[in-house]
Amino acid sequence: MLDRIFPIALLTMTLLATPAIADENMRQVAVSGSGEVTVVPDRAQLSMGVEMRARELQSARDQVGKTISEFLTLVKQLGIEKKSVNTSQLTVRPEYDWIAAARKRQLTGYYVARQVQVELDDLEKLGMLLERATAIGINQVSGPFFKSSREDELQRTALRRAAEDARLNAQVLAETLGAKLGPVHNIQAGAMHLPRPPMMARAMLGVAAESADAEQSYEPGEIRIQAQVNAVFDLLIAP
Repeated sequence: MLDRIFPIALLTMTLLATPAIADENMRQVAVSGSGEVTVVPDRAQLSMGVEMRARELQSARDQVGKTISEFLTLVKQLGIEKKSVNTSQLTVRPEYDWIAAARKRQLTGYYVARQVQVELDDLEKLGMLLERATAIGINQVSGPFFKSSREDELQRTALRRAAEDARLNAQVLAETLGAKLGPVHNIQAGAMHLPRPPMMARAMLGVAAESADAEQSYEPGEIRIQAQVNAVFDLLIAP
């Protein structure tokens, strides 16, 4: 009976001792750090379009086509490069009413819409573009979404600040607990672009339309680029 119990007891002691040995050889601290950069944007992205409903399909198509043609002329007049304008999205669909007595649908007309995406690299033209586009019949506006031409550079700056913050946090923990900070063991990082909410710019559009100097009344504010770094450092424990 004793011969059977002894090997099992020995195995149990060995398994319990293994984590203790591992802990002595590997002591680490896991921390996070954050970094942020703010910048005044120098670019804007807008989605603008026109939608029409008409009894006849050709009538709706003609009205939409006329407005888009005038919009493209406006874009050219403002000196916006052709490569910054995309007019590829087109929607055409019939519309029906349900006739309950006859238990069938009845064609009432057609819906036609065309969307245009514009990348604007001169924010001085933003007010003129929005106001004049509305005047010629553009009735759908999404944005503007503000951006920076230095976004890649600023993301790296935010990441650098986040990494420095993570190391400082690890250093404080190590020194406070009587250890020395060793080399970094693992890193995970990510950056996030936080533009100014487009709803604010859209609200400004309504106010600007009532003023005499509407084309000069847009202020983009600032955008933020944030980064987060999670890092694991080795700890050096003095014997």
